[in-house]
Amino acid sequence: MKSILFLSHRWNDRRLCKHSSDMMMGLAFSRKGYDVNYLDYRDLRKEVGTNNLQKEIYNKIMDVRPDILFINKGEKVDPRTIIKTKQDGFKGVITGWYNDQRRSIVKCVMDAQSVSDIFFHCKAGPRLKEYEKKSGTPSYFLFAPYEPEFIKSVPFKDRTDNVSWFGQIYNPNNGWDNLRKDIIPKIRNKLTSYHACFNKGFIRGDEYYSALGNSKLSINIPAIDMSLYFSNRLSHVMGSGCVPMTYRFKDYEKIFTEGKNCISFKSPEEFTNVLNKYESELENISINSLKFANKYMKSDSVVEEILYVIENGQSNYDFMGVK
Repeated sequence: MKSILFLSHRWNDRRLCKHSSDMMMGLAFSRKGYDVNYLDYRDLRKEVGTNNLQKEIYNKIMDVRPDILFINKGEKVDPRTIIKTKQDGFKGVITGWYNDQRRSIVKCVMDAQSVSDIFFHCKAGPRLKEYEKKSGTPSYFLFAPYEPEFIKSVPFKDRTDNVSWFGQIYNPNNGWDNLRKDIIPKIRNKLTSYHACFNKGFIRGDEYYSALGNSKLSINIPAIDMSLYFSNRLSHVMGSGCVPMTYRFKDYEKIFTEGKNCISFKSPEEFTNVLNKYESELENISINSLKFANKYMKSDSVVEEILYVIENGQSNYDFMGVK
């Protein structure tokens, strides 16, 4: 039996794990017959301390000797530990994965990339090329997944909420864009379901998926406006059968088809106009959106793409500007 080891985080948190892309991929790998193993390096560091963490990571890799070693972000994973496992006979394919975005290149991601055979990122465009150029590691765009079992496990209602938003309002002083702070307060009266992280209405896990299932349309606003970058929440929205209404990030049209599988806006003023424009077409957009999500964003589809890249050394995606 083939095996995979995730060096990851959030696996042990009952609510947060259902938002973990790695957890979703792990379930998909298990359905393909893989023995799935994981090590939560953040939790383990709290348990054994910083000094002993690298020894534990080394021992886990050498004990499992996975066919695929999957490193998510890896801020607690010393690249020298990975190098030592290779020197001591570990021969699995090492894949780096970063399902987030910052204003500039992230050092710990570059460190993980430096010892990886392949790197996957949740965005394409110039930033992906920058990671590849600086590291020399073949780098590929990968959709953040959604997990059908998480969605099916909660009771869906009759989509009585017209427009929902579930997100985190970041502090722009910490390097984030003002997008959510500029837009959300101005369209608040249009939202029938509103849950913001760090506010009273913060929801996770089954509550979150149930709320999506009760929404006709849900808004996606990325934390940073960059080419071909959107929140993993868009995958959750589309996979739940909601109509996705996203902030029109740069090069949006290279992936999505406006009015067919997604709708978009650029300002609070345009938001209202777009909402009115597509009001009678939401059912068809929802059907097309779910088809798109099942083809590219479903966890099984994402894992198929990972394995395709590992085997063929190229992406299977045919989006303009993504390969």
